[in-house]
Amino acid sequence: MIRTRDIVLIAVVYAGIAAGTGLQEEVAFLRPLPPYLLMGALFLSFFGIDFRSLTGMTGAAMREVAVWAAVKLLLMPLLFWAFATIVIPSYALPILLVSGVSTGVVAPFMSNLLAGNTTRVVQLVIVTSVLVSWTLPAWVKVLVGAEVSIPFLHMARMLLLIIFVPLAAVTVGRRLIPELLARLHRIHFPVSLTLFFTINVGVFSSYGEYLSTNWGEVFVAAGLAFALAAAYAALGLAVGLVVRSCLDGLTGATALSVVNNLLVIVFSARFFGPQTPLLAAMYMLPFFVLVIPLRVVKMIVGKDDRRHG
Repeated sequence: MIRTRDIVLIAVVYAGIAAGTGLQEEVAFLRPLPPYLLMGALFLSFFGIDFRSLTGMTGAAMREVAVWAAVKLLLMPLLFWAFATIVIPSYALPILLVSGVSTGVVAPFMSNLLAGNTTRVVQLVIVTSVLVSWTLPAWVKVLVGAEVSIPFLHMARMLLLIIFVPLAAVTVGRRLIPELLARLHRIHFPVSLTLFFTINVGVFSSYGEYLSTNWGEVFVAAGLAFALAAAYAALGLAVGLVVRSCLDGLTGATALSVVNNLLVIVFSARFFGPQTPLLAAMYMLPFFVLVIPLRVVKMIVGKDDRRHG
């Protein structure tokens, strides 16, 4: 079920969009800061990730991680971009970025709620976070290179900076200042909320005029966010059902649908127009709602397994 914290998080994200839209000039000084604020948010999020889970993986575990990572970073962006170019071409680039971004750092939390294979989800968070710095800019270059003139290395450099600096900081901090990290971890939720709010204020302060005159785009983006979340989860369940002998559909559904949308917000705001950060922000709405249908699916699958066991 959705918790009070989830509702507060969604409210804070939308309050940040509203503040950025309504106070464009007053908060203009925040516009250069979102990449650095996101690094702080990822630093706090990486506290709960055990990087040692990558060591000692068996051959079967490595194959499963490789398959889900390939689906997440290679199949999904191509599949959903191709579909969008036919159905809603104006959103092809936003859908490409949201579909091709890494598994979100909240995914292990969601997996715990569903009593899923959290270790495998953690492994996918780490692997996709490392690889997305190269795969996402490559997809942009290959699929929409004729429409954008941003060098691949420029995009890759930004993603590498945003992801690897906090990852390295957590790794070093655990060795040198574990007590300080423990104290930060105890207050990470309110600090993260402050960072999420400020990120959205900084990003959307540039798009105030656009949003205030294009409310229809907000509703379109919200509808697309729900549709994409459902499609991502369904794809994970379907792949798991087809290759049931070695893949867990619930793991796939969690890893594919819980995306790092904050990374898309900051990345796309730096390089593209308002539609992409808007879609990524709207994805926060179905983000935590996903746990309800996935829990229902788990109950149905569990009953089916017991019936045929």
